[in-house]
Amino acid sequence: MQDIIKVLSRKNPPKDLEEKSVFLAGKLLELAGKKQCQKLAQEILNSGLAFQKFKEIIKAQKGNINNLNRLKPKFFYNIKIKEKRKIKHIDNELINKLARIAGCPEDKAAGIYIHKKKNETTEKNQPILTIYTISKEKLNYAKKFYKENKREIVEFYWFD
Repeated sequence: MQDIIKVLSRKNPPKDLEEKSVFLAGKLLELAGKKQCQKLAQEILNSGLAFQKFKEIIKAQKGNINNLNRLKPKFFYNIKIKEKRKIKHIDNELINKLARIAGCPEDKAAGIYIHKKKNETTEKNQPILTIYTISKEKLNYAKKFYKENKREIVEFYWFD
């Protein structure tokens, strides 16, 4: 959620998420019969209209955008690697399963933060993922799932 708000509010947005969002929004605008769809999607994002609509949706659902950053998980665990590696692949299905084990979407403070992306290099003892949850039991299940599937969840290139 943090990265989504960064993109919408135009505050240091992750470029890959912004590009995917603009691409997908452009495709939706294309289906609605609009012209120059990706350009239009980027203009809507840059103008603040997308963020305004996001806030309206939250309000319509009786939520409060200020509370989104106040959700604090009780427990977290940083997954670090022991040596320098370049990320080859991150399996979205397994990340989704890991997040669900941690409590998503029921527990609003639960989730996974992915610190590094495909083709980025990690340094020794640098976190690549952080698991957030509201219960020690769910954290233990999530850690166990990660340990059993870590080679498939995040695949690395091996340096010589």
